[in-house]
Amino acid sequence: MIERIELKNASIKYWIEELPFLPEYPYEVDTSFFNVGNEETDCKTIKFAIELYLHKNSGNYGLLGFEYTPNEGGCLELIIHYVKENSVQYESQLTQYNDYKYCGLPEENIKIIKDTFAKFLSQKEGFSGGMFKINVSANCEVGSSPLLYSIILEMLLKIDFRYDTIFDFAFWKSQHFAIYLEELGIKL
Repeated sequence: MIERIELKNASIKYWIEELPFLPEYPYEVDTSFFNVGNEETDCKTIKFAIELYLHKNSGNYGLLGFEYTPNEGGCLELIIHYVKENSVQYESQLTQYNDYKYCGLPEENIKIIKDTFAKFLSQKEGFSGGMFKINVSANCEVGSSPLLYSIILEMLLKIDFRYDTIFDFAFWKSQHFAIYLEELGIKL
C-alpha cells in the first residue's frame, strides 16, 4: 500500500508491506549487531518506507526504507546500505525538482542512523532479534541532513512490530501527526 499526505509545509509518502522501486546503484554495506535479550519472537516480517519533503527547511528531503525479518535469537543485526558518492539520480514524485536527488544514503549519515536505532532499542522492551535492513534510500545533494534521516528513522520505528496492522492509519492523516512532527523538530 502506498499513501501520500500533503501538509501545509511538508509532503510525505509512505509504503507499507512494499518498498519503492529505485534504479540499481552501487552501494556499500555497514553491519552492526545489538543484543536485544529477547530470545522469543512475536514480531512480524515488515517492509516499510517513508519519503519526506519539507517545503521550507534547509535539511528538507530524504527517503528511507527497511525490511525487518525477526528470528528466535537475542541478537539484532542492523544492515545499512549506503553510498560513498552520489552517482545515480532518483526521480521523486514529492518534489518538482529532481536535479539533485540521488539514490542511496550518504556515508556521513551512518552514525546518526546507528545512534537513533540504538536509542530506540534502549527504550523498547521485548524487541526480538533478527535482521533490520535499511536498503532503500535517496538523498538530495543540497537538501538532506543527518537530522532529517534521524527523524525519518524515528517515524519508521513508531510502528508496532508485533501486529499485522502496522499502525493506526488515521494517525498519519490527523492533526496529531502534525504535532508529532513538531515534537521531532519539524516546524510546519
